[in-house]
Amino acid sequence: MIKLSWAYDTASLKKHLSYIAGTGYYKKKAEQENITRDNRISTSANQKEWLGEYQEALAPDLSKKQRTSKRKALKIIISWVDCDKEKQNRFLMLFMSKHFSKHKYTWARHEKPTKDGVLSSHFHLVICPRDKAGTVQKFGPREIRQMQSSYLEMSKSLGLKTGWDTSNLKKRTTAPKPSRKRRRRRKRKGLHPLIDVDVSKTLGIASPNPSISTDI
Repeated sequence: MIKLSWAYDTASLKKHLSYIAGTGYYKKKAEQENITRDNRISTSANQKEWLGEYQEALAPDLSKKQRTSKRKALKIIISWVDCDKEKQNRFLMLFMSKHFSKHKYTWARHEKPTKDGVLSSHFHLVICPRDKAGTVQKFGPREIRQMQSSYLEMSKSLGLKTGWDTSNLKKRTTAPKPSRKRRRRRKRKGLHPLIDVDVSKTLGIASPNPSISTDI
């Protein structure tokens, strides 16, 4: 799984660096998880120095009439349902080389057990939206699809099991209730109005509507 979000101010970016590196206020997090991080953000002092360099990379060149970017950092989480550190580090090198070779970035890797006791892991990436040439890269649907495709292809070639690191997900006791319109539509199709998987398949009986496939 790959997830993207943005930081819009440097204060939140500073806090995010501390969070992913497990330093300062988040020092206890590092005791609860196995965290490896870029040496450039391994301490609060290192983070301050890195942020200074990052600000320079993000700042527009006014002589070239470059605009100030409202988005201060691209934040990415890349997750797997396994913990092969060597293969994941290899993935990171390939992924960043393909998509962000001209951008300043840093990273941290978190590893901890799920509630079922299975180890899972994910990368946190912080990437400068302005590349070394001074261009602020746009990340629209096309770029996101390309990154998702790279995630799947590279993970498969390296033998990594793709999926979401469930160790960070809050336990949900009930499924979200579908809208009334969706419930009516599902009932007309012979499906259970509240469950997305055809109940007839789960129970091992014939579908109430033979024309509707029960394949998930």
